[in-house]
Amino acid sequence: MRFFIVFFFNCLLLQAIGQSSVKLCSWNIANFGRSKDAEEISYIAGVIKEYDVVAIVEVVAGTGGPEAVERLKVALNETGSGWDYELSEPTSGTTGKERYAVFWKTAKLKRVGAASLEQVYQQQIDREPFLVGFRVPDGQTFTVAAFHAVPTEKNPAKEIVLLQHIPKAYPQKNIIFCGDFNLSGTAEAFDPLESKGYEAVFTNQKTSLKRDCDDGNCLASVYDNIFYKPAKAGVNNAGVVRFFEDFSDYKKAKGISDHIPVYTEFQFN
Repeated sequence: MRFFIVFFFNCLLLQAIGQSSVKLCSWNIANFGRSKDAEEISYIAGVIKEYDVVAIVEVVAGTGGPEAVERLKVALNETGSGWDYELSEPTSGTTGKERYAVFWKTAKLKRVGAASLEQVYQQQIDREPFLVGFRVPDGQTFTVAAFHAVPTEKNPAKEIVLLQHIPKAYPQKNIIFCGDFNLSGTAEAFDPLESKGYEAVFTNQKTSLKRDCDDGNCLASVYDNIFYKPAKAGVNNAGVVRFFEDFSDYKKAKGISDHIPVYTEFQFN
């Protein structure tokens, strides 16, 4: 009898842990909306269907972007789970305007609050973060802040140092930053954010694809990352998806994206 009681409570514990854990994926899908056919959309859906919430960076701001996002939702819903998304307005910067899209499994997460581009620092950040809030079944809440920094030649550090101020501007939100920072998570530009209690999930993980792949050495730069507060969430698991290994033709793989997805499973405190 004691065995069954222990077993029963262990099952309840595992169920509770599963409810409060969330698998977050971030992926810079190059020029999403400009040149993705039905086969490529279906492939992308197959990659990201494993996660609970997915931030897509580099959605085309003009014609094609919103349509591609809707097509991806349809493809995701054909994988066996119900999905929805929030699509941002075009970012406000004078150059490199883009959109962000954040997808989530409707059975796992509930949207809370209004999704919006960050308003406080939009004049200083070219592609200001997109904030989307969620609640897990046990009541914990968190906010995904999808972000795409300016390219390396435009000095992304000048934008990254401003990220430290965003949690202060939204003190009620447990913000998780994710996206393409065009800079390594160990760079000094992240020190101010880390001084506010944030940590990088990845340190030396390369995430962008080289122009050419030689002997399996295909990754170029440490750009994509996820930043979180250990005081509010623990990391159960983290990694990258080397999707290009699914393709015998490296050029075809780069037709999907020139970045690989990064993911983290969080356990909220």
